[in-house]
Amino acid sequence: MNRLKKRNRVWRLTSYSTKRLYRKKILPSFVSSDTKGARVRAWIAGIVMIVSILGSMYGMQYLGFVSDNRAFIGPQNPYLEVLNTFEANFSSNRNVIIGIYPKEAGGTVFEESTLEAIANLTEDGWLISYIARVSSLTNFSRTYPGVSEEGDDELVVEQLLESVDDLSPEKAIEVKGLALSDPLLVNNLVSPEGDFTAVVLSAISDLPNDAPVTIMEEVRTLVAEYERDYPHLEFAFAGAIPGSDALRTVAIGDLLILAPVALFAVFLALAVLVRSILMALIIFGQILAATMIAMGIAGWLHFVLDPASVNATVMIAVLGLAHGVHFITSLQKAQVRLGSQKEAVDEALRSNFSPVFLSTISTIVGCLSMNWSDAPPFHTLGNITAIGLVFGFIYWCTFVPYMLRRIPFPKSAPKPMLGPFENHIGELVIRYRTQILLFSPLLVLLIGFGLTQLQLADNFVKEIGTRYEFRTDSDLVSKKLGGESSIEFVLDAGESNGVMEPAFLAEAEKLANFLRDLPDTSTVYTITEIIKRLNRDINKGDGEYYRLPNTPFETGQYIFLYEMSLPHGTDLTDRIDIDRQLLRITARVWTGESIELKRFESKVMAWVEENIPEPYKVHMTGSSVIYAHISATNIRSMIGGTFFSLIFVSFMLIAILRRPQISAFSLLANVLPAVMALGVWGIVSGSVGMAVSVVVALTFGIVVDDTVHFLSRYLDARRKFGMDSVDAVRYTMDKVGRAIVITSFILCFGFAFLVGSGYGVTKSFGALAASIIMAALIFDLLILPCILIWIDRPKSVAKSQSTHDTTSYPPTISPSVGYSDDSVQLTGANESQAEVERRKRSVASSAVRTGVEERPVDPLSR
Repeated sequence: MNRLKKRNRVWRLTSYSTKRLYRKKILPSFVSSDTKGARVRAWIAGIVMIVSILGSMYGMQYLGFVSDNRAFIGPQNPYLEVLNTFEANFSSNRNVIIGIYPKEAGGTVFEESTLEAIANLTEDGWLISYIARVSSLTNFSRTYPGVSEEGDDELVVEQLLESVDDLSPEKAIEVKGLALSDPLLVNNLVSPEGDFTAVVLSAISDLPNDAPVTIMEEVRTLVAEYERDYPHLEFAFAGAIPGSDALRTVAIGDLLILAPVALFAVFLALAVLVRSILMALIIFGQILAATMIAMGIAGWLHFVLDPASVNATVMIAVLGLAHGVHFITSLQKAQVRLGSQKEAVDEALRSNFSPVFLSTISTIVGCLSMNWSDAPPFHTLGNITAIGLVFGFIYWCTFVPYMLRRIPFPKSAPKPMLGPFENHIGELVIRYRTQILLFSPLLVLLIGFGLTQLQLADNFVKEIGTRYEFRTDSDLVSKKLGGESSIEFVLDAGESNGVMEPAFLAEAEKLANFLRDLPDTSTVYTITEIIKRLNRDINKGDGEYYRLPNTPFETGQYIFLYEMSLPHGTDLTDRIDIDRQLLRITARVWTGESIELKRFESKVMAWVEENIPEPYKVHMTGSSVIYAHISATNIRSMIGGTFFSLIFVSFMLIAILRRPQISAFSLLANVLPAVMALGVWGIVSGSVGMAVSVVVALTFGIVVDDTVHFLSRYLDARRKFGMDSVDAVRYTMDKVGRAIVITSFILCFGFAFLVGSGYGVTKSFGALAASIIMAALIFDLLILPCILIWIDRPKSVAKSQSTHDTTSYPPTISPSVGYSDDSVQLTGANESQAEVERRKRSVASSAVRTGVEERPVDPLSR
């Protein structure tokens, strides 16, 4: 008894506000009363709405935008700290790679005019904003033994091409021979065939958000001049900074092209499915208002948009339109029965308010759970969408009914498309419920097997669509320069000047040799190669000295002499830190796929664990390393958000439905679709990216929508009409089956449009979300009714009484009548058809005389 009292107190607390809206008629009186006060309130609400929209639109100017590809790396990402430490001690990993190659097939970059262009572009590269270092074929420093004017031996350090004035056919041949024989240049700055080279502009570490745009504008302007001056050359752009600029282009395209096209297509789909352009315009106006206010509030809050969060507009529209479909389908059914436009609107609002309210809350919780993600763009996406859903719900229960009561309705409701297909589905499910229940676990297990085939795969470059120039240029640079990714290794000597110790340099050389022997590696750049050359050239070029020095003093002297001879900006601080404690090794690997990079990392770090002794430490870092782990990092961070959504929706369903057993199976109906969709994805594709980390939590809140509508009507039939589970399923299918199908179609249609994005994360998110929603539709219409019939069957009845004829309507009502009239009160199975028809007419005429229709009882009001 105490437990029952506590449960009732919880129920009263959770449902107080909703019951108040029902019993006190706050919402109906606000939108449907013909009194002067109601009209004044409606005008006030309309003015507030317009002012809110205008104020929000003004706030859009404060929206920021970030196109840096590192926007998806959260501040708590454990790999980010290593990368920040690396860039604080060495040069930045963010760069612009300007590829240069001849237009004619068979040409090389060692022609005199081409070398001239490379040298001049190298010099002009220093003038680009935020650039701290420029590396190219022509300014690469080489050493060789020489003799001074006094006849003494000396170390000569010079660039491959000191000045364009030195160019001659003989010099070009010399540069070609030196470049193609140097392992530090081949597959780094020049291709092995000599038909491609690169000028690399390395940026400062602390770049502002708008720096990539500024840098690329200046680089493109500079390169355009070289395209005019050297028409026989082609130029390509790759690297982290062009990638960030490409993300900006993709995001702008999604915002200005994809989003409007998607919204217009969804509007057309809505108009066709509900058979009314005017109603569709009203629903669409409500959604646009909510979207503009959400974006405006985001501006006032100084949100920063990115390639992921710009799609919040599409998400708000698609989710909001789903609620409008439930309202319109109920309205059209009520119009046929009641014959009064105003009463039909009022009843549609009353019957849909609770399910829409609950589904809105669950969807908002799903959006807010994205704040658990390690990637900040998903925080922004979830928060903006949640704001839009709040205002969308407010306008749905105020603006929409007010407008629908004042537009001209046709005298008869439009004939639904495809006929009463929802009733046919219901009969099919009831007839074959046993077979469906037996087959469903096998299907779920089979599809769930696909989960074992899923692999997390992220590749930042390949996330950009091939229709963008950056993608094609990056693929070309990767093909010519031997690999897609640069992996950085930082060796820590454990003390200042420890890099100079022969023992430490020997360990660094051992690691470099191991990396060169790996099939994944195309080239390795390390200072130990330079130190060995210095040792040889200082000793008159004797090949026996092509080794590491024996003492730290020799090493220090060689490096000092070398750096004193280098031009400004080309010292060794990008290879050794100022304290001489850290040493950098760069390995260029062929693949950029996260799966392969993680295997490469595991292989290398296992070798380091066994072969690099204490106190030396090795850290592997770089943007490619972070992206290789970004999906797994986000999934781990989203576990809390998904668990929060699951717990919240669980308690909400238990409190609202007051049937723990049905609530438990309804949760199953909301979790299994994600498992099924991901299982199919695993069988078809086999790999998923960063989108999977948030799509489950977000869609969990979305798919609850149809489940809540279905269960609300089902329990309404059980509690109000006293139907058994079979008849309750028929009633529910008739009432909400069509709306569930239409809303699911619109949701799938809207999310499917995201597949047209040029950004891979958005494409995967849209495809996965559409797949999960479609799986939820199948589960809600086919499996959930069978489960309800099974768990809600009578516990102790005779066998003859527990069987029902699933091929026809129950004796209490004929197939021609169906369950379209909520005012019909069912009695015993012995009541004749004539008596049912007589009572139906009596109730209807009574409702007309009194002006008060029989209201369907919602589970919340009991």
